[in-house]
Amino acid sequence: MAALPARHMRPESDTDAPPLSGQALAQASRDPGLRILVAEDNPVHRAYLLQTLIDLGHRPEAAVNGMEAVKLLSSIDFDVAFLDLRMPVLTGEEVLRSIRDGFIARVDPALPVVAVTAQCERGLRVRMSAAGFDAFIGKPLRRSDVFQTLRVLVDQDRHDTPAVDLPAARSWLCNDDGTVFKRILNIFLEQATGFLNLASAALAAGDTDTLRFGSHSLANSAGMLQAERLRLACLALEKTTRVDDVEAARQALAPVKQELAPVTAAVRSYLERC
Repeated sequence: MAALPARHMRPESDTDAPPLSGQALAQASRDPGLRILVAEDNPVHRAYLLQTLIDLGHRPEAAVNGMEAVKLLSSIDFDVAFLDLRMPVLTGEEVLRSIRDGFIARVDPALPVVAVTAQCERGLRVRMSAAGFDAFIGKPLRRSDVFQTLRVLVDQDRHDTPAVDLPAARSWLCNDDGTVFKRILNIFLEQATGFLNLASAALAAGDTDTLRFGSHSLANSAGMLQAERLRLACLALEKTTRVDDVEAARQALAPVKQELAPVTAAVRSYLERC
């Protein structure tokens, strides 16, 4: 399975992206194909997305509802998953929660997951990012949306990801409302300090349940601030707490602290400047 980093939320339309050129399509077809889950109950959208991915040189597998998606995820090593938000049996959000919480065997909780939906209001995008989706594509589906989203997920190495992208977070989280954004950043700093204190006390007491809830909450906040490396570190820590392994959790906390430091420094610097 190709190693892919989870990335920032992408726009739900291709209005800010250049048209998909023939040269770009040709390059995509030469790249190694990805194993991609397409979970979509609408037969027209499902067929279109499957054919688009095949045309781009990838290897998609289809599920018609959330339960089928979970079964496929537990049996096939996927590189990316496209989840429709309003599937029957299990919704896209419910499937994502199972992925991020480590409830599906053999699935990396950091698997890149793309939300697919006909809804496009700003509030939904914020909620999807906080829930842990890495990208967002709106209906009607466009080939250029699919291509651009996969290009972002595949082309950028995780180590090139900045510790935090505050301008991007401010743009889509608060619609560039500086006052609201500063309030959110101050709340985040309080949460970060509280988490470090909570983590130390929880490890000393062997309380993995408290540590799990704390790391999950911090992961969500990191996602909203576009602090991708911190989000992934928190998810890795959360995963260790689910098997009640205190020593593994202690070791997994170190990367969280390492990634949290530059994020909080950037937030404080931003608040001082603004």
